[in-house]
Amino acid sequence: MGAYAGPKRKSTNLKYCFDAANSNCYTGSNNLKNAGGSGTGTMVNTTVGTDGVACFQFNGTNAYVSSDVDVSFDEATHFTLLVWAKTNVISQGGGIVGKPNPGWEWGFRQGSSNVGANASGGTLFVQWNTGGGHSNIPISYSATGFDNTTTWYHFAVVSDGSTIKMYKNGSLYDTRTYADASINQDRTNGVQLGGNIYAWGETWWNGKLGSTNILQTPFTAVEIKEDFDNTKSRYGL
Repeated sequence: MGAYAGPKRKSTNLKYCFDAANSNCYTGSNNLKNAGGSGTGTMVNTTVGTDGVACFQFNGTNAYVSSDVDVSFDEATHFTLLVWAKTNVISQGGGIVGKPNPGWEWGFRQGSSNVGANASGGTLFVQWNTGGGHSNIPISYSATGFDNTTTWYHFAVVSDGSTIKMYKNGSLYDTRTYADASINQDRTNGVQLGGNIYAWGETWWNGKLGSTNILQTPFTAVEIKEDFDNTKSRYGL
């Protein structure tokens, strides 16, 4: 494994932390521990390698990390999702982190040209309502995302109960206000990294994850920038 620097980040209300470079999470087998609290994960066709830093590697075909850590978002839940990611293919797209089929609930994804209005290499965050659709929750599409296959990127998604904000490398790039403030799909399956996180057309992600953290509190813009600045040296930035 590569050197583990940090995390120099706030841990208040930390619910979920999977990180290949963190010995509290990955000890050298396919079994993982949630360094954010209770719970475990299992690597399926996923490898741990080094790309400037120890990371989970997904092949875009059948690789994922399952977990029994249930992070569900309803109208009373505020949250922050923090992801360090690097894509292998700009055009392929796929699910980076979220609830998988058949218990889809939410997902953060790399986009591709066949995913709604999303551009290849862009990003989107999707949430579903109790009825199974997402018509009452605006999908956060953006062409902003992965510019190339050689650089690590820091992404953050923040919900304060009324808006979704998306950040890249510490800078805000998308804000969506809920038409209906309900985030009311609540399935009991665990969060997954990579794999078959539902959207349109493509499912499997071909890329690398350095660390994934979910906190049940909304970070401010200042805190997002601090998190990027405090962890970027680990990813060669």
